Amino acid sequence: AGHETSATSLTWALYYLHAFPQIKERLKEELSIHSQDSFIETLFQSNYLDCIVNEALRLEPPVPFVTRKIINRNFQMGERLFKVGEEIGVSLTLLHQQPHIWEEAHLFNPDRFEKRRFSPYEFAAFGGGIRKCIGAELSLMEIKILLAHFLSSFDCQLLEGVVPISKVMQITVGPRKKIMVSFKKRS
Repeated sequence: AGHETSATSLTWALYYLHAFPQIKERLKEELSIHSQDSFIETLFQSNYLDCIVNEALRLEPPVPFVTRKIINRNFQMGERLFKVGEEIGVSLTLLHQQPHIWEEAHLFNPDRFEKRRFSPYEFAAFGGGIRKCIGAELSLMEIKILLAHFLSSFDCQLLEGVVPISKVMQITVGPRKKIMVSFKKRS
């Protein structure tokens, strides 16, 4: 699933950037201060790029649900007793929409990641704990490099103003229909 999750996450990040041109322009301005010689090195110092990628992952986690099997001991959560051998799951989509954690959770707002560092119990785009996706850091690197390179190489515009609807693909969730854009290479 590694290539599919990264590609889907990149697609969502590109969609949200182009749906909110003021956010795209702010990122392009931040990225333009970096020279071509040190593009990769300084790319990873872009806090706003991190915020944008995290916010896209929050709204559209590539794997919306994670499960774990209870193996060591029974435990109580609220009034529910969970027993060894049972599987429990967490909906990352619902976790990332909790109103007591995320103010205006339905809105794309990368600034929320500038203002606060969220715990793994609040933001878990790649799962969490010792079972966190082993490819999480590679995926984040790929997304950031491709996103920054794309923005520095092309001018784009969304062709449809409709917010894409998600659908389950295999274990991942992606846009139901193609996200149509027009783009031209920068000179």
